[in-house]
Amino acid sequence: MSATPPDPPAPRQTDDAPGAAPGREPRRDDRSSVSKGVQWASVGTTIAMEMAGAPLIGYGVDYLTGWFPWATLAFTAVGFWLGVSQLIAAANKVSSGSGPSGGMRGPRR
Repeated sequence: MSATPPDPPAPRQTDDAPGAAPGREPRRDDRSSVSKGVQWASVGTTIAMEMAGAPLIGYGVDYLTGWFPWATLAFTAVGFWLGVSQLIAAANKVSSGSGPSGGMRGPRR
């Protein structure tokens, strides 16, 4: 007689999970408008640093190695790709409802 291992437990679902129980409303975002604004500023700063910081690093590599402009161009492309992917992730987060909603004013009631 061979013993079969038990089935793994089902994954837990939270209120804001895409597969949450039907008929349940997603969790309300009761954070202050300052907290939501800081989150938006963080997203914007991250995108800006990725898009501007990478070419600066590339320029530094070019300066040290004498490869100008190849590292600058390569790091610019990588920075652009990182910035756009971060922007898409932020847009997907907002459209799915898990990002900050309502901007600085909060949701209408």
